Amino acid sequence: MANNPLLLNLGCGERTHPDWVNIDFSLRSRLRAVPLLRDLVGGPTPPGYVNYDLRHGIPYPDESAAVAYSSHVLEHIDPVDARGFVVEMRRVLRPGGIVRIVVPDLEVAARRYLAALDAWRNADHSRDAELRYDWSVIWLIDQMVRTRPGGTMTEWLRQHRDTDVVRNLGGIVEDLATGSAPRQGAIHRVLRYLAGRRDPRRSGEVHRWMYDDASLGRLLSAAGFRDLRRVGPEESRIPDWTAYALDVDRDGRPHQPDSIWMEGLR
Repeated sequence: MANNPLLLNLGCGERTHPDWVNIDFSLRSRLRAVPLLRDLVGGPTPPGYVNYDLRHGIPYPDESAAVAYSSHVLEHIDPVDARGFVVEMRRVLRPGGIVRIVVPDLEVAARRYLAALDAWRNADHSRDAELRYDWSVIWLIDQMVRTRPGGTMTEWLRQHRDTDVVRNLGGIVEDLATGSAPRQGAIHRVLRYLAGRRDPRRSGEVHRWMYDDASLGRLLSAAGFRDLRRVGPEESRIPDWTAYALDVDRDGRPHQPDSIWMEGLR
């Protein structure tokens, strides 16, 4: 991957790196593109950022990219459209190019729920057991049915942030629990309020589907990818992957715990 290969970070959110082309179309990213508003929503767009709606495809030619990476995007796409998105990723990859997809792990969520339910049925009615059961249901269901931004999940995490159950979750879940974003001025709070009034079912926030390694592998295989591998957050065939820190936080823990990290080749 010499000579400045094209590395695509599709649906990047706030996880960007200057060596990548980071594509997203969130409200915050669109506000950052407006000079009078960008300082109110966290400053200018980061290096390598492209403001583009991926529902219209990936804005690069056939066989132009060395890597197509997408983290926690596929579950927000209707299943009938998911294959089209994956096929589009394959289209822009050159032969031998690497696809890397990260999604929440349906199996982990289901097993956590069943374990918590069994513990409760076996008369473990401790406070920890109760919290673990509640969290297992919220994690499995809330992101698919919420009708307000953040849903029950963010409210519950912040309410219980001082418990061992929440403290041990890590990653983005810990960020939600602690409200770790910097303090903001009044105008910024108004913008966030206006953004928060959006229906998450229309804004793309809700989950449209869930995957385990079997269904994700079948989807990638049907799109024409080969040599599929389930890897860890710091494992990759992408050269210098760990230097980009896209799937891990500063403490080395996964940014999106309980995920599936899967790669394949075009």
